[in-house]
Amino acid sequence: MDMTGIDLNQVIAEFAAHRLGQEIEGDRYAEAEPEFFRDIVEGVVREQLRIDPLIDKQLAEGWRLTRVDSILRAILRAGAYEILIRGDVPARVVIS
Repeated sequence: MDMTGIDLNQVIAEFAAHRLGQEIEGDRYAEAEPEFFRDIVEGVVREQLRIDPLIDKQLAEGWRLTRVDSILRAILRAGAYEILIRGDVPARVVIS
C-alpha cells in the first residue's frame, strides 16, 4: 500500500488470489491463512499511529521509520502488531 497507494481491501484480495500459496517467477510462496493475513494487514493500518512511534524509538539515533525501506517497514509494523495485539502468537514466532 505504501508503494502503490492501492486500497487496503484490494491489496488483501490480490494477495489472497495471486500470492499466498502461489508460484511467482519461479519462487513458491508459502500457504497462509487468508483470515490471519487479513487481520494482520487491517490491524497494522488500524494501529499504525500507535505502532510507528514505538518502532521509531528502537531505531538507531537519527533514523526514522520513514527512512526505512518500504518492505522492511511493512515487516516491522506487522511484527509489532503481532507482539502488541495478537497475544496468541508467541514472540519467538513473530521474530522468526
